[in-house]
Order: sequence, then C-alpha cells, then structure tokens
Amino acid sequence: PGSPYIVDGDRIYIEGNDYFRATGNVEIERDSLNAFADEVEYDQVRGRILLEGSARVDGPTYDLVGRTITLGMNGDAIDELRAVEDAVLTGEDLQLRSPEIRIYLTDDLLQRLVAIMAAPPSDGRSGDDEDEDYGTLARPIALAEDFELTADSIEVIAPGEVLQQI
Repeated sequence: PGSPYIVDGDRIYIEGNDYFRATGNVEIERDSLNAFADEVEYDQVRGRILLEGSARVDGPTYDLVGRTITLGMNGDAIDELRAVEDAVLTGEDLQLRSPEIRIYLTDDLLQRLVAIMAAPPSDGRSGDDEDEDYGTLARPIALAEDFELTADSIEVIAPGEVLQQI
C-alpha cells in the first residue's frame, strides 16, 4: 500500500521487507516527502524512520532540520516528526528554533506542534549562564515578520492546518 520509498545512499543494508539502514549522504523520496541525513534507519515493526546527522525533512509546506529527526509511522502514514538538537522549522511565514520540535500530522496535515526546552545539563551546571550551551538559547523561539515569541515551551493547535490556539 502507498507509494514506495526511493532511497539513495553510499551503502544500503536491507533485511527482509520491513528494515533497512542506509549510510553516507542518504536521500529519501516518497510522495511529497523528501528527507536527507548522514544515516537513515527504517524499521516498519517499530513504526519509525530515524534520520541521524545533518537530518532534514522537506515537506510540502515546511522544512525541518535537526541533528536527529524521527518520523513516527502509523501503518503506512507518517503521523509524527520529532527533531532534536538544533531543531529549526521553517514555514512560509514563520521560523521556529528549539532544542526539540514535535509535529503531529493527520493525512499529511499539521494538527499540533510542540517546541520544548532542552533538558537541564547533567553535569551540575545551573543553566543560568547565557554564555554556556544551556540558558536562553535552549528555549524555543518563534520568529515571524511582525513578532517574536520566546517561551519555555510553545504549543500550536491547528486542526487541518487551521490555527486555533498558541
């Protein structure tokens, strides 16, 4: 069911019908989805595609980048995207930067978006020093032409891609 994935990479390891791992400049194309990463793991049993290293997903109305992006699958459809570490979501009129961005889809349409802070450092730092990696840079920032929104977390409710609540 559904369109096949077209995968291009330097090395591809296939195991049965429901698992593959590709490394080296990997590109994936399927319908309106284009994904890129240093390494990709597709695991149908776990219901996910894992993009690691310079990960990017170009959707029909957005671009999402991060060090790692996980695409959650419900059967054959992608219903969740999760970008972590230096995540940036760029849409037509908005850019969202955050340590972690989660996008929830139904029938390829945005339903909900969540951007959250990075977890506190485990090395005992307080996170109060803005010169460190943790601090205000670890908070989600939404930028548009006429506003900037910074918060500990940002949640957008937009059933069928119609903005309802932020």
